Amino acid sequence: MTLSEAVARALGDNPSLVNARLARVLDRYDLDEARQWFLPQFSFGRLRGERYRNAVTGDASWDLSAGPSLDLRLPTGGSVSVVPGWTATVDEGVDTWQDGAGVTITVSQPLLRGGGLRAGRAPVRLAHLAEEGNLLRFKAAIMDVVTAVVRAYRAVIEAELAVDINERSLERARETLEVNRLLVQTGRMARQDMTQTQANIADRELGVVESQIRLDDARRDLNVLLDIGGGVQVAPTESLAVEPVLVDLDLSRETARQNHTAYLQALLNVSRNEIYLMLARNQGLWDLSLNASTSYTGSGDEAGAAFRDLGRRTDGDYRVSLSLSIPISGAESRRLRRQRLSAELSMRQAENSLASASREMEIAVRNAVRAVETGVRRLELAQSALTLAEEKLELERGKLRLGLSSNFRLAEFQTDLLNAQVGELRAKIGYLNAVTSHDRTLGTVLESWGIDIDLAPTEATLDVQP
Repeated sequence: MTLSEAVARALGDNPSLVNARLARVLDRYDLDEARQWFLPQFSFGRLRGERYRNAVTGDASWDLSAGPSLDLRLPTGGSVSVVPGWTATVDEGVDTWQDGAGVTITVSQPLLRGGGLRAGRAPVRLAHLAEEGNLLRFKAAIMDVVTAVVRAYRAVIEAELAVDINERSLERARETLEVNRLLVQTGRMARQDMTQTQANIADRELGVVESQIRLDDARRDLNVLLDIGGGVQVAPTESLAVEPVLVDLDLSRETARQNHTAYLQALLNVSRNEIYLMLARNQGLWDLSLNASTSYTGSGDEAGAAFRDLGRRTDGDYRVSLSLSIPISGAESRRLRRQRLSAELSMRQAENSLASASREMEIAVRNAVRAVETGVRRLELAQSALTLAEEKLELERGKLRLGLSSNFRLAEFQTDLLNAQVGELRAKIGYLNAVTSHDRTLGTVLESWGIDIDLAPTEATLDVQP
């Protein structure tokens, strides 16, 4: 499995992402509800039929009535209501039909409390801010999973290479033992001097066993992230290709301000609290509203004219009024003051959290850039140390064949080579992980991997009905 294949599998099967996508079903439903805030809302609130009998004549009749309604919220905080009505009376046994219809239009516009574009559009604005926050959380969940899979995949590669390094070290120790036996046979080495080499072999065998245990642990961790059963082993097919990249602190800082999820969440929290504070202050105003209504009723053909010619008729009922409500209750005033105070305190807390998030982001970006730069230097030094360790060991082997060295010194140089190989391997992994952490800190993991959050599996791929 390639690293890209591992990431793709995790995006589809990782349990935490499956749960995150399930949460997105309700998130999108809430956003769709908010988008319909200013759309006309039609309801059929009343449909009634009643049969009765005249006590004097004994004739039976039916009364039928229907009253649908159409409501519209205005961005200014007002509302428009259109309520048409229809009634009919049917006499049983007599070809008599009496009907009537009418329509009432009511317009209400708050002038102080609840009025204005800011207050009127607040619910929709809050819904969009909530959706932005939900998207940021979903994006963060994806980035966390991708980062974890990348690290786990490399951990498997590191563990496999560590097993190979320890096995080659064991093989070198065994080759040294064969050389020792030849030297003993030729009388150039005492038999008891082979003890050091035998002890070195035992130590290398222990290293092989321990590295194999770490490999099993790394494979298990990767299987968990990929939701793969324990009986299956993932075989990484990629090598540790290291291509040093240049990172710029100023560019990294600017990129983080546009993509760092924790910082952006803090910005959204400030925007939400600004709206809550505005609404709390608005609720402290007097309730002054302008109300207008018109209605007309008619019967027979006049009923149809009521709907067609309402705007041109002069015999309808028109009303315009102003209503004013001033809370004088002490308890109500205290409640409003507490609500405003709570919103002001929440606003200050949000601003403090934003400042803290900004500082933490700055520190995280600096550390991420420094880690990448340090990783490059560490890798260069580790590669130089490995080259020198290989040369030293080869020279010491030649000395041992000539009887100019000892098993103790050779074992030391073999240990130095083993440590240098492990150090070079860890430097590679450390550098690659530093680059990955740099991407995660900047919030650019999805861009680096070409993942489109809008194309990620959603509720359409899940058997979920909202």
